[in-house]
Amino acid sequence: MPSSLAPKIQLILTDSYEFFTRHFRQIAILCLPFLFVTGVFQMVVEAIYPSEPVSTLIALAGNLAVYPIYTIALIQLMARRASNEQPTNSQLITAGLPQWGPLLTLKLFTSLLIFFGFTLMVAPGIWLWVRLVFAEFYLVLFRLHPLKAVERSMSATRGHFGPIILLMLLTYVPLFLILVVLDVLTQSIADNLVLRMLIITLWSFLAQFVTVVLFRAFMEVVKEQQSKMTA
Repeated sequence: MPSSLAPKIQLILTDSYEFFTRHFRQIAILCLPFLFVTGVFQMVVEAIYPSEPVSTLIALAGNLAVYPIYTIALIQLMARRASNEQPTNSQLITAGLPQWGPLLTLKLFTSLLIFFGFTLMVAPGIWLWVRLVFAEFYLVLFRLHPLKAVERSMSATRGHFGPIILLMLLTYVPLFLILVVLDVLTQSIADNLVLRMLIITLWSFLAQFVTVVLFRAFMEVVKEQQSKMTA
């Protein structure tokens, strides 16, 4: 990564924004159907089990089952576009299906680690969240075992904690505030479960921008590592 933090952050955010807007239509077609399905599933579960803890667990399980499909496809899209390829969405989804199991395993493992980190103290949870942020990219692009992907992410993020957490804050916080405002407005206008589901689906899609930003940071770190190896 560049030595100066401000230009580094600006470069990554600018490149990510340009990629997201330039390929907005393909990303939307790729991700929105899966996000809509998970939103409908969550709405149905909440209707069947209103105000019961089991509804949260069932909805979470449904989200986890679908998450690897569109996430692998999005990562592959970014990587192949960076190589000037023009893959179709069907090619991306089909190519990523064999990695569904490994990514699901990785997501469960890293989520549990981060959860336990937050239960111990907030700081360990944040530290793990940042240090594990590249694990999915290593698993998908380098076809690593989940544990090996975790190891590579821990190694690659060493020395880059500050820029990564700043990028996460600059993207997650505004998106979270948008969700809160939209949710409050929805409840004040009309407590409509379908409308809330559509808003959450749209927000989940916009949150894919965070993945684009982190992938751009990942590519910068990989480039830096390669330059050190050839120096």
